[in-house]
Amino acid sequence: MDEEDPDYGIIILRSVIDENGDELFESIDDEDELQDVYDHFAVLLFDDEDEDK
Repeated sequence: MDEEDPDYGIIILRSVIDENGDELFESIDDEDELQDVYDHFAVLLFDDEDEDK
């Protein structure tokens, strides 16, 4: 996807197991939970960049 595309970005989903034992992905509606996940992702992303230097 082109970075100039207005839809460019990150999609964060939660993995859940349904009543049949199947894995499903669903959106995260809680803003605090979403921010916590994004913050953790950013740490992992930027730590990886630091290791490349």
